[in-house]
Amino acid sequence: MERPSYELARGFVYHRGIVSGVKWWPTVSQNHAFSRLVSLLMLFSMWTTAAAAREKSDPESFETLGKSYQARVRPLLGQFCTGCHSTKKKAGELDLERFGKLSDVRRGTKAWLGVVEMLEKREMPPKKSKQPSDTQRKVLVDWARRYLHAEALAQAGDPGPVVLRRLSNAEYTFSVRDLTGVPLDPAREFPGDNAAGEGFTNTGAGQAMSPALLRKYLDAGKQIAGHAVLVPDGIRFSIKNSRRDWTDEKLAEIRTFYRRYTRSNDLGVGDKVGNINVHSNTRLGIAGQLPIEKYLLATLEERTRLRTGKTTIAAVAKQRQLSRPYLQRLWKSLNLKQSSLILDRVRARWRAAKPVDVKGVVAEVEPWQQALWVFGPVGLVGRTDGPKLWMSGVDPVLTSQELRRAFTAPKADAKANDKSKKPVVLSLVIGDAGDGRDGDFVVFQKARLIKKGQPDVLLRDVRKLVGDVAGGPWGLDPARFGKHPVAKELDPPLAAESLCVQAPAVITFLLPAALVEGREFVTTAVVEPRTGENGSLQVGLVDGKHEMAAGLRVTKVTTKFSQVTHLFSHDR
Repeated sequence: MERPSYELARGFVYHRGIVSGVKWWPTVSQNHAFSRLVSLLMLFSMWTTAAAAREKSDPESFETLGKSYQARVRPLLGQFCTGCHSTKKKAGELDLERFGKLSDVRRGTKAWLGVVEMLEKREMPPKKSKQPSDTQRKVLVDWARRYLHAEALAQAGDPGPVVLRRLSNAEYTFSVRDLTGVPLDPAREFPGDNAAGEGFTNTGAGQAMSPALLRKYLDAGKQIAGHAVLVPDGIRFSIKNSRRDWTDEKLAEIRTFYRRYTRSNDLGVGDKVGNINVHSNTRLGIAGQLPIEKYLLATLEERTRLRTGKTTIAAVAKQRQLSRPYLQRLWKSLNLKQSSLILDRVRARWRAAKPVDVKGVVAEVEPWQQALWVFGPVGLVGRTDGPKLWMSGVDPVLTSQELRRAFTAPKADAKANDKSKKPVVLSLVIGDAGDGRDGDFVVFQKARLIKKGQPDVLLRDVRKLVGDVAGGPWGLDPARFGKHPVAKELDPPLAAESLCVQAPAVITFLLPAALVEGREFVTTAVVEPRTGENGSLQVGLVDGKHEMAAGLRVTKVTTKFSQVTHLFSHDR
């Protein structure tokens, strides 16, 4: 086992590398933790030393120690030690003859650490040499310890000269990580740090800087700079060093932020979504949508306490981990007394609901979400004839609306005169939007059946064209076209093939199956500009007979984007 080595370093005695008889040296990876451990041990040593100093009397003065040295210690050194450890012989590189007086002793304090150790272990004087008595040995050891104690206190608080040094590998690594905020490893290719005599790698005496190591520092600096990301408000650092990775990291941060207040919902593929008609193989992606049920449930469960002031929106949002701004806006909208065609029905349902009825309130809200918002394919955003945003609001107020209903063509092996075919029943539904019928006049322009390569068949002429085929009457009475239901004269008059109707109304008509097969029914509904400019109404084209429903109804919106077959930079 290596002999323990003690060195006095300006008031602190360090035991180098010996723990319970086992040699131990800190590695580079342990250096950071080891440095902290040493600091704690040093602080503990300072505390225990200070406590001991308070318990003991003040140390002897150097004047008293000098007199004792001259009277008792120096004669013993000459009698038992200087025969071998003289200036001339200097056995073991130790010269005790040079310590003629105390001032000489103070210039060679380090040697006295070894003197104490050798005397206590009885390794000196050698066994073949003349030995001091126990009393004489005690005189030497006691004086040396009193002197070392006085010298340590005299030098306490003075670190002495500090050698200019570079950062150790561990210090450099941890400094870079503290500055950048990311776990970089710039010293990965550096050689290991050397240890000085005390066993530490962060002392100037144990460090070196070669040209090769300087080159590694420069290379490490370039690698660190490669992780810098320029952002509008300064610089940040990333563990990655490519633009794609930086973009993905920022997107992940944004998603993480929104994920706290949203739920993921797969929008599906193409026209399967229900409120969009786009390429059947185009995925619309995963949408982060507000969990409206959680917010509505919070308003229902906390409704009484919020109204009586026993709690606040901020407290409810924090407790339930909800978005405070949205919860505040939802609460205000549900309690606002100002009339709204869309919100009045939702408010009535919410006011009558209990917490267990929250799903019914959600069922009242979600159809309007689909009606007033549409999702566009991300790949088409910003392109010609494509959506401007991934999620776009729909303006529900229009002055015209095209209505279409396509019919499949008959199969090739189908019989031409199949009497089992049922007639087609369609209904034009006109609602008053829940605000009364004043001024609610709509004109269905040129209602017709179209087919490529064949002339159009006007709805007005169906009855005349088909004749008295069994199953009629077909179409609508031609006398209803080209007339206003209230105004007797209009300038200019309505087109002869147009149908003008006042809301609320349901116009149901039958069409022969043989006539509509392979065709498409098309008409454009417009507000009558002279008598309906102040009106508001809803129109729809549905299959079969339909009952008139009062109030505002949800209308689903369908959007068709242009087909993309080739994508080049100039097409953007």
